Formats: sequence, structure tokens, C-alpha cells
Amino acid sequence: MPIENRTTTITGVFADSASTTIPVTPVSGVSYRNASLTQAEAESGWKYKNIVDSADVNQVLYEATKMLKILETYGILPWSDLTDYQPGSFCLASNGWIYRALVASGPSTTAIDPTTDDGTNWENYFPIRFVTVDSSQVIGGNKTFTGVFFISNTNGCLELKPTESQNTGGIIDFHYAGADTNYTSRIIEDESGALNFKCSKIKADTGAMNSVTGWGMPNYASAVSISMTSGTAKSFTATSNCLVTILVSGNGTQSYINSTSGGTISRSDVASGVATIVSCQAFVKKGDTVRLYVKGTGDITARWYPLYGA
Repeated sequence: MPIENRTTTITGVFADSASTTIPVTPVSGVSYRNASLTQAEAESGWKYKNIVDSADVNQVLYEATKMLKILETYGILPWSDLTDYQPGSFCLASNGWIYRALVASGPSTTAIDPTTDDGTNWENYFPIRFVTVDSSQVIGGNKTFTGVFFISNTNGCLELKPTESQNTGGIIDFHYAGADTNYTSRIIEDESGALNFKCSKIKADTGAMNSVTGWGMPNYASAVSISMTSGTAKSFTATSNCLVTILVSGNGTQSYINSTSGGTISRSDVASGVATIVSCQAFVKKGDTVRLYVKGTGDITARWYPLYGA
């Protein structure tokens, strides 16, 4: 049998407008409410054949109808420091979330507001979190949001304006389209069930993808060529994050990129006369100094490709 919709409501909170200041000589025709009625007096009830003070009746009915009105309004009673909550009981906190008591809490023990609790006494029964990420918030690298839920805006897209970050494959794709920049992002669920938020920035004018560390697509349109001499090493210090490529377009046999400490970053060796082109390449960070070497004949060059956003 289906549940019928309710067609009645509390007409009003009984004695809500009654005066709580009761004079020594009450005035006829005036409603009074005894707000100082104690728990012991309420629990003892009215004795047989006693004349009941209307102020006490008004107070009891006021409290009963007031609680019913609150319950009707919210569906669950808001938290109160006057209530002794038992483990498993529920309340509506001032932040709008519903909490479940893990231990006894209230005036008989210690009244603890769920909104200030660290999770020891109360648990959020519906732990969905809403976060706002805008252009003023810096997201450096991958961020993990546990229990985060992103809401779409009126255009059907997620309202998101992150700074650039490393883009990685994932489960959910979403984006925010700005005036001159498109942002693409993904949510990835890891083994623990947490949602890892990862995003990337794509410039509308170049289509280049960046990351916050600057390791992104090389800007081939602004490459700088440096002439090299066969068998002679040259040292250079990077003025920005870049991709370095050594190329022999004639007959090359060897090329390498070494750090100044002597370690090989990238190297290519071929037998003489086998290859007409020999090359090697490596990403170099801004401020790092590298040593370049190439051996062969023909057009010998080293090219520096700065990275978008570097």
C-alpha cells in the first residue's frame, strides 16, 4: 500500500506568544507560560484532584508542539547541548550535515558539538564533501581529495579553474572553458577508494600542454639552433626548461649530452658509414649546465626547444 502524502500540519506552536513573565497577581484573560518548569515537576505530572496552573499546562504543550514543529520542518531534530545522545542516535548539525553519535554525549557526560568534533564522538553519516577550486587556488602537482564531489554548473560543465598540473589518464573527464584557455581534468580512483584529482592546461592558441613543473610539450616554433664542430664539446646553461637535441644530418657516428659532473644524460653511437643521421635528446632544467658533443660530417647542430609555460 503506498504511503499517502500528509495533508495536515501543526496549526501553531501552543502558547508560543504567551508571556513568560508571570506577575504576583496574574491578569485575567492573559496567557502565561512557566518557562522555569523543572524536569522533576514535568515528570511527576499533575496530582489527582489538584488544580493545575495554566502556565504549567501552556509550558508543557508549548514544548511538545515546538518539538513537533521543528521535527516537521527539518525531518530530524537539530543538535542540542540539552540532549543526552546515546550511541547510534542522529542529529542535524548547524552546518547542515546529519551526524550519528559514536559514544554517549550530552549534559550528563560532555556535550560535544558535531561540527567541532574530530570524529571521535560523532561521524558524518553522509560524508560527501563539496569543494570550490578557482583561479586563485594553486594546485601544485597531483592532489588527493577523499570523498570529494564536484558539481556541474548551469552549462553542464564542472566549474573549475585550476592552475596547470600533470595530466594523467583516469575515469572521469571534465573541463572548464575560459576566454582564452581550456582546462581539461580527470578524476582517478585509486585502490583505497580515494579520488585523485589531476588536471592539465591546454592553451587555445598553440594547443600546447603544460605541467606545473614546466615539463610539457616543446615549443618547436621558437627553437634556437647552435652550430657544433665535429669532435669538439660545448657547454651550455639552460635559461629555461627545454628540450635539447643534437643532430648530424650528414654522416654521424656519435653524439651525447652529459652533465657537468660527467654523467651521461643521453647518448647515441653508430658504426661509421651505417647511418646518415645520428642524434640524441634530453630534457634540461632551467639553470642546469650540460656538455654537448657530436662526431660526424654534414650539418651539425644543437637545438634548444623551450617548453610551453617553462
